[in-house]
Amino acid sequence: MKIMSDKQSKPPYQYFLKGDISGIQEFIFNVKSSGAARALKGRSFFIQAISMIGLKMVVDKIGADNIEIFYNGGGNFYLMAKDFSDEQLDEIQTQIDQTCRRYNFYLSISKIPIQSDKPIQENFGFYWKKLNLQAERDKLQKFRNHLLGFEPYYFEENRKNFDWKGITKFIRKINTFDITTLAKTEEKTLDLKIDESGVLIFNHQLTKGDTAFKNIVRDLPTWSKDLINNYQHFIQKEMVKRLQKGESLLKPQDDIILEFSYLSGFAAERTGTNKLGILKMDVDSLGGLFSHLNYDQAKKVSKKISDFFGSQITTMLSHSIPNADINKAPVKFADNIYPVFSGGDDCFFVGGWDAIMYWAKLIQQEFNEVAQQLERDIQEDFKANGKRIPATLAKLFPISISGAIVMLESTYPTTRFANLAQEALDVAKYFTYPTKKIATKNKINCLGEVLNWLEYNATLELADELKSLVNEKGEPRSTLEKIRSTAKGYKLMYEEVSERRMGPSIAHLFYFIRHSKNQKVLADKLVKPFSMDLISAFTKPEETESNPLKYPLAARIAEFLTR
Repeated sequence: MKIMSDKQSKPPYQYFLKGDISGIQEFIFNVKSSGAARALKGRSFFIQAISMIGLKMVVDKIGADNIEIFYNGGGNFYLMAKDFSDEQLDEIQTQIDQTCRRYNFYLSISKIPIQSDKPIQENFGFYWKKLNLQAERDKLQKFRNHLLGFEPYYFEENRKNFDWKGITKFIRKINTFDITTLAKTEEKTLDLKIDESGVLIFNHQLTKGDTAFKNIVRDLPTWSKDLINNYQHFIQKEMVKRLQKGESLLKPQDDIILEFSYLSGFAAERTGTNKLGILKMDVDSLGGLFSHLNYDQAKKVSKKISDFFGSQITTMLSHSIPNADINKAPVKFADNIYPVFSGGDDCFFVGGWDAIMYWAKLIQQEFNEVAQQLERDIQEDFKANGKRIPATLAKLFPISISGAIVMLESTYPTTRFANLAQEALDVAKYFTYPTKKIATKNKINCLGEVLNWLEYNATLELADELKSLVNEKGEPRSTLEKIRSTAKGYKLMYEEVSERRMGPSIAHLFYFIRHSKNQKVLADKLVKPFSMDLISAFTKPEETESNPLKYPLAARIAEFLTR
């Protein structure tokens, strides 16, 4: 009998680990609306810094040669590790707990063993589900290593060691970083410090160094000479208004971050509607997909999605907003979109409402190309191994993304608009058509109406056409108002159709345009298509997957575009 050596008998890795930060949304958005633009990005980066520092603590404790990093981003990390003791992990968690017990965020590090007869490379889905279940359990038992963990804590935002504007400057100004461990002689009384020099937490410092940032969207909308010149009229009005109210106002200067009031104000200059747009998006069913992939396939998908929400989003910000200009100059997304966070498999943006509408469209279109390429790559992978892609996996492709847009005043409390966006996103993800029983994702909730992406794109196109009719063809805005104001009636029609009670609804649609000088265009672009949608819903309800309310929604958007 051949006796295997210890090296041969042990699999390459014995553990699968996850670092997971909880309380992210509550922490990031717990900021006053005044000056939020100069603090939100700093808070978002701080969460990423915690993940980066936590990963380094694990790597340093176990040893870089004993680690393979699967993923790091979006507030969590995954890695495989060779043999180590429970005491080593407990040491790290105890050090984390000593700081986190006083604040409203938490980093938990979870692990599961990898069975020697069930390698993770071929059984990644099994371990993926098992590790994430363990992570949920561990978060419910947080501070189990710290006896004082359940003492009341008091999170004092205004203490001098919390400079959110300073850390926002830090992330914008530097391209490289390093994480260093403080020697015993360097230990400071502060367990956490955030300022223009970086982040100190868990006895580690993240400061300027030699390592390039990877897949972190650092760009923020800032003042430039062109912006100051192009929006001079609005700037003057805004300054007078603020002075009359006795409010403080940071005078526009080169490289100063734009306040949210200016983002909504720029939208007002372009459209007449002074509103912010809030956009939240995330990838659909990514966990379910990973549970069907092997390790290499999952890592490829993870990297592609991480690159998309990092470097590709940064590139996309340089694009121009369609159908928008100011003083006949193109308008860049980068000057009108504030990326609160973008990483992992989700993103959150604040911006001028019209910029946000087109930004959502651009993200979905670019993501769809990535998703289609990933599908081809996975199919080729199975083909190269002489296999066919399993039906259960094939139906999960192409990977899709869901989103939600809400419109708010620029003064709306920052602590609340994140919840509104999340609630709207949940509606999109769990939306069910009236005649269906199963929820379908890959949709966007735009101002309360859930549309698939083809419908959403068509809605924006129709809104632009209606805008042109008003601005260039002499169509009264009252036509848009009539169409928009009938949304409730349209909704009732739609519900009646779903119950096979059409009645005279179709004929009534033409009433709204009977005196219009652009009657043919309106009939062809709006009334007839809407009629056909209603008829289809009535005659083939089981086959119909559309929302006819996209037509009054288009009129509503056009109304916002022409005030």
